[in-house]
Amino acid sequence: MSQRTALPPGLDLSLRLALHRVLPLVLLLALSSATALAGPAPAPPATRPSAKAAKSPIDPAREREKSILEAKNVVLGQLAASGAGSWDEWNASLEPFRVDLRARIVAATPNNPKAKGPSEARYEVLESLGDPPRFEAWPSNYLRYLANAPLSTDAFISQTAFVSSIDAISRWLASHGVDLIFVPVPKMTEVYPEHFIAATPADRIVAPQMRRAIHDLLDKGVEVVDLLPLFLEARKKAGPSLYQFADPHWAWEGQRVALDEIVKRLRRYPVVRKAQAGPHLYRSWVERRDLAAVSAAAGALAPGQATRVKPLLKYDVELVEPIRNAPLTSETSPIALAGDSFNNGLEANLSHRLNLPIRDLHASGGSSPFKDLLRDPESMKSMKVLIYLVSTPGLWEYPAKLPGEIGKFAEEPAGK
Repeated sequence: MSQRTALPPGLDLSLRLALHRVLPLVLLLALSSATALAGPAPAPPATRPSAKAAKSPIDPAREREKSILEAKNVVLGQLAASGAGSWDEWNASLEPFRVDLRARIVAATPNNPKAKGPSEARYEVLESLGDPPRFEAWPSNYLRYLANAPLSTDAFISQTAFVSSIDAISRWLASHGVDLIFVPVPKMTEVYPEHFIAATPADRIVAPQMRRAIHDLLDKGVEVVDLLPLFLEARKKAGPSLYQFADPHWAWEGQRVALDEIVKRLRRYPVVRKAQAGPHLYRSWVERRDLAAVSAAAGALAPGQATRVKPLLKYDVELVEPIRNAPLTSETSPIALAGDSFNNGLEANLSHRLNLPIRDLHASGGSSPFKDLLRDPESMKSMKVLIYLVSTPGLWEYPAKLPGEIGKFAEEPAGK
């Protein structure tokens, strides 16, 4: 079982209870009644490679460069399709959307400012314009990167500082032989914009400033899993919502889309392909859970809002348990996962899909893992890849001053 530290109080408790707390309980019960909990047939972590594929050499560095180029071309294609002549022209065309979004946020008022529990219960919610009812939690905070972005994309990149910081982190990790895969997770309003603002472009891309930032990271050689195109494609299907309806986090369906792409990238590494070709270490099944009591923004809703959304607060979650006491985490794993509370519930499923214990460095609340790695550089010797998955709001005021030797990489131009 995964060894975990005690959770900090506050806004992260809801998702932990919803998507992650269930795992230890299920594992304990499984010791005495695994058959009873089995549910649907276990999903294999991956298709075993054919003998022909196993003999084909794969160059991880070349595949990484290919992923970066493909993602960069997607973003440039979006810019071209917008009809704008520049990033700033494209960004300026979305100012009416931002104006309307700011007005709606200002008009929203907290329904329960003295609520106990998660922070989101004490702040305003942004209600969707129609059905299904969606509630974006604490938009004055979590949607600043959408609503308050300056017209100049240069100003946005300078103000947020995350492009230069993530670039420096990537180059620092590379100096230790570790690849970075950066996974910024957009908010629900960016993925379902027309549900909140009527004046939404047909392509549903409402944050050109983020498109420019992701392009610049890719241009610097940082590998980015750009989830927005994947989410916009996934939502075309008549399937479950990618986000929870009354909580600031994504739903299992959104996590699944992200996991599929992350695992696809990781298969280029021999250690992952070897693990996936071995005996299954884990099994998983999907259960439907009523999460109304632990949806963080539910406490902020007015009675009528709560009544409308309550039927939607039952979600599928994928649960994982080890086979023959295989560990879910390992301090010496070649694959590390770091980031904020959007990782809750994702860790065990990543181990399952890789058929490999991972090193879990994420912290609810968004604490940076890099100071810990600086204090213990020996622990990085077994690491091949660090997946840094964070929600986009956390990038709004990313620390421009990085700790220790990482800061030196921020002071040097790329390529030195």
